Amino acid sequence: MCFEYFLKPQLSPSASGLMGFILGEQTALNPSLNPSKASPDALNQALGLNSKILLATMKEIESRHGLVSCDAIRNQIHLALGDSEKNCTEAQVLARILPLAFLPVYDIQLLNTVTDVAAMTHSTNNAVLCSCIYAEIIRQLAQGERNKQKAVEMAAITVGGRYSVAALGEQLDQILNPEKVGNNGDIASTLILALYCFENSKSFDSCIHMAVQDVAGERKLIFAVSGSFAGVYHKLHGRPIQDVSRYETVINGLD
Repeated sequence: MCFEYFLKPQLSPSASGLMGFILGEQTALNPSLNPSKASPDALNQALGLNSKILLATMKEIESRHGLVSCDAIRNQIHLALGDSEKNCTEAQVLARILPLAFLPVYDIQLLNTVTDVAAMTHSTNNAVLCSCIYAEIIRQLAQGERNKQKAVEMAAITVGGRYSVAALGEQLDQILNPEKVGNNGDIASTLILALYCFENSKSFDSCIHMAVQDVAGERKLIFAVSGSFAGVYHKLHGRPIQDVSRYETVINGLD
């Protein structure tokens, strides 16, 4: 069950993705932070908005033993964020999507769930398609795919079996062949730039460093999403237990 992944972060790919997301955003908030050496106190004190959305979503799924309720997620996020939850941007939908990628369900069930959770605030083609592709890429990586480009291609094929991904137009080509595009702050450019940093890096730290060097504008979510890709791929949960345990209180959710 997925909640067992959340409760045992040192044992699962989900912990690596969640940790990577949080550490990525932390670096954007505090450029002097070394992700590999950050203390739990530093992480807790500086949790970004996107990480709070992520953890609230994760906590709700965990509390329902892997079942997903949009109303329950909405209520949990509201408890965590208050009125600021109402200002969620289209790109911030991705923060709600990451925990869903680790649900023990078939692809079609995953895509239907992702669609429902994305549509809580944004039901545009871009929001739904990019959310589904993001979840499927994470799933491919979590299942052990080591070819980064193949993981993206397989995700697009899977989503294409449910939706017309051609609706993304030129942005689909940029997702399949990530390049340094303009950071418009929308969900598509966020995903494309995160993939650009991930696919052109060789480690978790170099992925985040590339985001620091190559991405302009509002970058917190791009750092977080690229960190989630790199976290799963480079198996942050494979680090020594004493290193992973630094983040256990954060990964286990909000108190």
